[in-house]
Amino acid sequence: MKKYLSVLLALAMCLALTACGGGDAKDPAGPAADGAGNAGGSQDQITATFVSVMQGGAAWSRAEAGFNDACAELGWNGQYVAPSTANDATTMLELTETALTNNTDVLIGVYMDVDVFGDVLKNAFESGVYVASTNTVLGPEYENFWIGTDPVGMGTTQAKTLAELAGDQEVTVVYMQTVATATTQNEQYAAFCEYLKDYPNITVFGQEYCDSNEITAAEKIGNLVRANPAINACVCADGNGAIGIANYVDENNANDSFISVGIDDSASILNYVTSGALDCTIAQDFYKMGYESCMMIKSIMDGGSVEFNNDSGTIVVMASDVESYAAERGIELGA
Repeated sequence: MKKYLSVLLALAMCLALTACGGGDAKDPAGPAADGAGNAGGSQDQITATFVSVMQGGAAWSRAEAGFNDACAELGWNGQYVAPSTANDATTMLELTETALTNNTDVLIGVYMDVDVFGDVLKNAFESGVYVASTNTVLGPEYENFWIGTDPVGMGTTQAKTLAELAGDQEVTVVYMQTVATATTQNEQYAAFCEYLKDYPNITVFGQEYCDSNEITAAEKIGNLVRANPAINACVCADGNGAIGIANYVDENNANDSFISVGIDDSASILNYVTSGALDCTIAQDFYKMGYESCMMIKSIMDGGSVEFNNDSGTIVVMASDVESYAAERGIELGA
């Protein structure tokens, strides 16, 4: 009988401790929200999730590095996730929903389509999750802010760069972007076309889509040139697409006859600029996108405010700039 009473007493003590909130487990409901997309409350460690369009790659590997460095500096539990197939919006939505189910406090993503992601992100934002998009823009009803390359500024810079490289030459140019639904790239393209209206020697052939695949980009430009021999230039809005265009130029010994404007600043792209397979690249600061998105969210958490629109900037890198540019940013060019 004494043994039975001892067991009952021990069980009662355990239940009492549980009822009083013993332990330090994270509240399964997540942090409390103030109704404006800003989470409150306290917990042992902030969880941040970055939903990207792909693993690795010329651009997003830099964003991942920036995100991971910021999380380490802030003491956050950072999770960088991406679909196995690049730009798979359905899987990206599933990854976003999984992060929310797991009570992520911070949600950063390459959310390129409001129709796909809008409802989920708006609900998350209104319930108190910190939400930001990188190199894509949703709107203030969906997120705290966005950071990335200003699309009008990028499109204008691309057009100016092409015009300078073309000079008085007759040019027919293809605009190679990721997918047709990439809102930011479509805005870039519109600005690109608007600027070139004043250049009668430059004809914009139109947009093509490579789905962030080097082989696809090379095959598409090859097929286009064969069918339309007047095409002698390509401006890239996708980093892997730029590598594909450079491969096409290399394989066809077209360095002197084809104008190729790349994008981003991976070592492989910079090496193609040095070799002449790309006439130049327009670098976006993807590291800054990953790093500063976390730092701006931390500022909001601490009671500060940030601008909704945040341009991470661009820089045109010519062959003569590559060595100093890479050294300044710690990019290993290799042999």
